[in-house]
Amino acid sequence: MRFSTNKALLALAVCSSFVCASTAMAAKGNSVSMHFVGAVTSSTCDVRPFNSAGVDATTINVGTVKPDGSGVEAPVNFYLKPVNCDINAITSTNASILWESSGLSAVGLLNARGSATGVHVKLMPVDEANANVIDKDNGVKADGVIGEGNNIVYYKSDKALTGSFAYKVGLEVDSGVTPTAGTVDADATYTVAYN
Repeated sequence: MRFSTNKALLALAVCSSFVCASTAMAAKGNSVSMHFVGAVTSSTCDVRPFNSAGVDATTINVGTVKPDGSGVEAPVNFYLKPVNCDINAITSTNASILWESSGLSAVGLLNARGSATGVHVKLMPVDEANANVIDKDNGVKADGVIGEGNNIVYYKSDKALTGSFAYKVGLEVDSGVTPTAGTVDADATYTVAYN
C-alpha cells in the first residue's frame, strides 16, 4: 500500500506543477516589436571613402577656424574609391555621384549638428592632374561647391571602375558673419550610379 500512496502523491505533485505552470503561462507579458532590415540590390561596386593616407575614413576632420574668422585651414583631401567591383557586370565607364544632406545649402553643408555658428563645410570634387574626368557640361564642376540644387558630380572615365574620385573638404566662414566658438558637425551621404 505504501507503494501506491507514493505513486498518488507523485501524481498529485506532477498535476499541481502543471496547474501552476499553466497559470504562470496565462499571465500576460510585455509585447516587444522588432525591426528587421535588409536589401535586395544589383550593386556591382562598393564605393568607400579613404583619406589621403589610404585609410578608410567615414569621419574627416575639417580643421579649425578662429572666432575672428582668421586661420582657416587648407581643405583636406579624400577619395571615394570603388572596391569589390564586379567589372564584368558594369557596361559603362561613366558614373555619377549624388550627394544628399538635410544641411545642403547654396554655400555647402550647414553646421547642422555642431554648436559653432557662422561657418559651413565646403565639399568640392577635384579633377586631379587635370585628367578631365569630371564632366564639364553637367552637374558640379571641378572645384565647384556641392550644395543645394547643385549636388551631382558626373564622371566620364575608366576611373569610375578602377581609380578613385578625388574630393576636398574644409571650413569656410559665412559671408558677413563673425563665427562663434564651438564644434562643427555636418553629415552627407552619397550614392554612386554607373550610367
